Amino acid sequence: TLVNLPHINQLYLILRARLVNQDFRPGPESLEVRLFSLAEIPWDNLAFSAIEQTLRHYCQDYSAAIFPFRILDSQPLR
Repeated sequence: TLVNLPHINQLYLILRARLVNQDFRPGPESLEVRLFSLAEIPWDNLAFSAIEQTLRHYCQDYSAAIFPFRILDSQPLR
């Protein structure tokens, strides 16, 4: 997914990838990281609209096992 964020003059390119091992940890921009099943996604706690939009499309695409490339415009979360 390519997400245009015109309100902050940024573009995000979000890719789907295979996790090859469980050796992950927070980095300089994260306090905590963990994996979620689709049913466990904490929708009310997502900080960025681009991530929310991308995850919602992913959830829809997952059942069909078809993951098209998308170009989206994103606005700040409410």
